[in-house]
Amino acid sequence: MKKHIYFIVRYSAYTSAQGSWQIGKGVTSDEYKVRLFSEDRLSLHEKLFFSVTLPSLVPISETVDMTALIFISDELPESYKKNLREAEKKYEWLEIAYAQSDKSLNKQIESHLRKKLEKISDDLCFATVRLDDDDALAPNFGTQLNHYIRPELVGMGVTFPIGVFGVFNGECYTSFYHYRKQNNAQGLAFINSTHPDAISNLPMTVMSVGNHNSIDERYPTINDSSELMFLRTEHEGSDLIATGRVRNKEKMKPLSEDEVACLKATFKEVKCLGV
Repeated sequence: MKKHIYFIVRYSAYTSAQGSWQIGKGVTSDEYKVRLFSEDRLSLHEKLFFSVTLPSLVPISETVDMTALIFISDELPESYKKNLREAEKKYEWLEIAYAQSDKSLNKQIESHLRKKLEKISDDLCFATVRLDDDDALAPNFGTQLNHYIRPELVGMGVTFPIGVFGVFNGECYTSFYHYRKQNNAQGLAFINSTHPDAISNLPMTVMSVGNHNSIDERYPTINDSSELMFLRTEHEGSDLIATGRVRNKEKMKPLSEDEVACLKATFKEVKCLGV
């Protein structure tokens, strides 16, 4: 059976149901929209997407069959749409999808993928992967995940708890820390299949499995801690800061000089890693 990985990135996708975003909690829909589309926020996220997230997917695309689905708002300012369309022309595995503001984003994501799968005649075992527009995945993420894309694992979640926590100052990363979290969101995957005998009533994508912290309470979940698999970014516009969850760096273990050098060698496609 053929395999495929679908990376799902929500890129400033505005919906009237703003509760799914931390910056939309406790404010009106209009206030949320203003925050989401503020020039400072959009320019920062664009820089991170094109310097961190997108480059990290390039080496992965060279090792596995994959598609990166970038869901953007149909109300995103045109200049940002244009830059994304230019990237879409450059990478055959990159696809820009437009989300309507008056509909559930997760339902639109499921519908979009379902339509793509209906065009595939062969049975397919596939994984959908959650990726934020300011984080990066390791070059061997695809090959590691491919081990778990098997019919017998359909209906299971897969996470890679070991990563690096990086602090970004708007121009580059200034510090890096060891990071480990069970059921983490960075690179969270869900296994599914188009085969008629596959388990029915499963979520189509990883975006519909519920809170990542408790995914293992709803679906059997593999936590593979064998290798470092992601770079998580803390920056001025991140959910961590928006919700007052700034990490106490004094309680975190910083990477040594040798470990930082190794990180830069591993994530060599990623820009802004500092001197």
